[in-house]
Amino acid sequence: MELLRLLLLTLRGDMAALGDRLQVLVLTTPAALDAVVAVLGEATAGVAGRPPIALPLAASTVFDVAVNKLQVAGWDGVTQFDRVVYMDVDMLVIRPLLTSILALPLAADTVYAMGEPGYAMDHEYFARPAAPYSPADWAYFAAVGAQPINTGLLMFAPSPAVLAALAAAYHAAAGTPPDERPAYCMEQPYVNAALFTGRLVNWTALQPYVVIDTKRTRREGTLLPDTVAVVHVTGQTDDASSVGSSKLARAHTLFARWHAATVSVGVGGGRAPSGVTLATLCH
Repeated sequence: MELLRLLLLTLRGDMAALGDRLQVLVLTTPAALDAVVAVLGEATAGVAGRPPIALPLAASTVFDVAVNKLQVAGWDGVTQFDRVVYMDVDMLVIRPLLTSILALPLAADTVYAMGEPGYAMDHEYFARPAAPYSPADWAYFAAVGAQPINTGLLMFAPSPAVLAALAAAYHAAAGTPPDERPAYCMEQPYVNAALFTGRLVNWTALQPYVVIDTKRTRREGTLLPDTVAVVHVTGQTDDASSVGSSKLARAHTLFARWHAATVSVGVGGGRAPSGVTLATLCH
């Protein structure tokens, strides 16, 4: 819940600037619903616009929770908006979305996501062994220099083709027998498969604006470029047992560094779509 609170606080400037053009939607579980509603009320208090929505989705396993993010495509209000931005709850907004990713023009039938250039297209984090790519897919990947995508942030216009691909990814994941489900990045292989086989993904346009915060970047003291608007806080450590606590600590560190700019200062200027759905998953 604390990660959700921090994310919402960093969104307050964009929420105030976009007003009724923005709908915040939190995908959650029935067990967490009351806590999510409380955090939504606290973190968005005093911000005019559409009331945030908490959408409870049934989940009995961690895998169910992970793939439930794809149900944003089936939300009955999604086609009211001309842009959807899905963000995992371990994201922080450090610069206005209105003048960064929301200012990007969207191509038809395209999902924008962060490419992962350090990984092969068939790495276990991104590919399904039971559903390998075809020779035609591999030829396409080589021709365009494809990079597998991290699914922590997805942005798209809700066209029938995109919604169908995300729904197909969800149903493929939900239909996977428990002993064949990925142990890591659980929904990611299904999303990669659906979008790349459908030629529905742009893996480069978000590169200036979204960064994945890893133990390597922290060890090397890598500075965030001035264009970066969203940080994906992974909480990576050398000790797997401490990832959760490390992620929250890192989120607090980044929030303390950037919150004055993103929470206290209003946002102005920039091009924006007529309506935006911003969804996140919290459990």
